[in-house]
Amino acid sequence: MTKVYYNPEQFDEEKIRANILKELKSGELLTSFLLAHSLIESYLLEIFIYSSMTYPKFRKLNKKVFSNLERIGFSNLIHINLILGNVPFTLYKEIVDFNRKRNIFVHELISLDLNDRRTQDKIKKSVKRGLEICQNLSVKYKKILDTTGSSFSNR
Repeated sequence: MTKVYYNPEQFDEEKIRANILKELKSGELLTSFLLAHSLIESYLLEIFIYSSMTYPKFRKLNKKVFSNLERIGFSNLIHINLILGNVPFTLYKEIVDFNRKRNIFVHELISLDLNDRRTQDKIKKSVKRGLEICQNLSVKYKKILDTTGSSFSNR
């Protein structure tokens, strides 16, 4: 079997989830939201790369190609995973909506009143929804790892 040299960013979902909840509880709402977004992005990249191991030509890619794959933008990752069948359409729509909220929060940050109760509630609700999305992606990720994860050499 051809070894694929991919050095994935190791992430501990439970540790990150606990950190997100800690930030949320301490009132660091945007931090917790952005951490949830980052976790979703990590899952999308990992799911794409590991699921692609089923394609023989993908196994022949070198380290340079893999480093370029890690630069794929969030929007493209969502679409790639939908096209490959890694993410069902319902989950795809939820991720797109979550990303849309992220763009609103980030691009309108200067005008957001973070002391406004309604704004806080929106962010809290979005973080909780982000954690639910992470849970759904975690199930898919673990399933893919069970079938293809041993094909990688972490060198």
